[in-house]
Amino acid sequence: MGCCVSLQGIIRDCENGIGGIRRAWGVCFDKVGKPTVTNNKISAISNPSEWEEFEFRKQTGSVTTTITREDANGSLYFESAIVLQFSKQETVKRIEINAIAAGDTAWIIQDNNDVYWYFGFDYAVTLSDGTAETGTSFGDLNGYSITLNDLAKQMPYEVDETAMKAISGSDN
Repeated sequence: MGCCVSLQGIIRDCENGIGGIRRAWGVCFDKVGKPTVTNNKISAISNPSEWEEFEFRKQTGSVTTTITREDANGSLYFESAIVLQFSKQETVKRIEINAIAAGDTAWIIQDNNDVYWYFGFDYAVTLSDGTAETGTSFGDLNGYSITLNDLAKQMPYEVDETAMKAISGSDN
């Protein structure tokens, strides 16, 4: 017997969305419990003061979520790759990236449409790979690029303004 869902449809928008991400907030996965979801958005997050902000240059970060359905196994899951690039190699950044690489984390990503997305809802986000580059030419990157991976049972949840204000302390 098949599984039937109720579809609502998707209306064409005004095509004013832009790509990329603006900011990211990360936290040790063990310091936050499962967020509260209301109306299919995250409405509350425990320990909002534990989150740390990560800034980077525009047009250097992205999130790609891949949907995988395996009919033979009866599985459906979502894998998100969060790519963050930090300019200029320096000790403080190296130490922070080492901590991210060694730990289990959760992340909130603000995209360039000012929408906030939560990663680490079902399982901890982990660093899957990264590079430290000096570059060759003056115009090349001197810095770090990391990729964080999130495996989840659903696509990332949007974080509502109230929950985000508790983390950032302001109206971003």
